[in-house]
Amino acid sequence: MLSSIAQCNLGIAEWLRGRLTDAERAFVSGIAGWRAASQYTVAAWGCYHLVQVQRAQGRLDAAARTCQQALDAITAPARFPLPTAGPAYVGLGEVAYQRNELDTAFRHASEGIALCRQFADLRAAQPGPGATCQAAAGPGQPDRGRPVDHRGRFQRG
Repeated sequence: MLSSIAQCNLGIAEWLRGRLTDAERAFVSGIAGWRAASQYTVAAWGCYHLVQVQRAQGRLDAAARTCQQALDAITAPARFPLPTAGPAYVGLGEVAYQRNELDTAFRHASEGIALCRQFADLRAAQPGPGATCQAAAGPGQPDRGRPVDHRGRFQRG
């Protein structure tokens, strides 16, 4: 467990230094350790960071796979989405938004934000502006695509 914590902290440090390949490697190592110890909740948070790195590299398919793997691990034992599935849904929403799949982005981001709001730590409920715009406005709404703040209120242009 301590090794996994150290690996993910190293991943964050490498990410901040702009070394995305090294960051990804560190996150993957940390996540593997948590999964081996059946710590799926902590692994899901590691996946959230890994997805950010994969998106920064332009690897949207890899980011979507990472989100899906996190969802599979979290929801399989319970058979329903737990709050820790929220970041994975937010990540899927962000990937869908980048692919211009706006209805899918709306669905995933809305579900993810609703689950994340059950946390004491709401960082994951503050997804990238694209997914948040979709969740706040929804399909067919006039404000669709306008940036919103972390509370879902439209920002002034």
